Amino acid sequence: MYNPEKECENLITAIKIISASKGLSQNALAKKAGISVSTLNGLYKDKTKPTMYTIFKICNALDITVPDLLQGGELNLAEEEIELLAAYRYFPDYKKKQTQIFMKMMKDYDRKEKDKKKE
Repeated sequence: MYNPEKECENLITAIKIISASKGLSQNALAKKAGISVSTLNGLYKDKTKPTMYTIFKICNALDITVPDLLQGGELNLAEEEIELLAAYRYFPDYKKKQTQIFMKMMKDYDRKEKDKKKE
């Protein structure tokens, strides 16, 4: 059976992730979808639930299908992760490279710490 609350939460999370990956702000997405900013804001803040009509308009604006949107909701990213992805999207190339280097350093450090504990 479906859990309507969770399904709507997953849809909105997917919309946030996909719009961030495409570099669309909330205002830009609303404008491109032909819906009001207050409608999208209400969805984002869980004050309202989306209608199928609104979902179709948002999917058109994101250039995805409804099944694409449903698959995107399975990622279950936390709000902080969505914000990080959105910020990374706007980084200039040198900051993206720095971030990638930092992430690799963190992984290497974690691996070395695990190896030390095994000894």
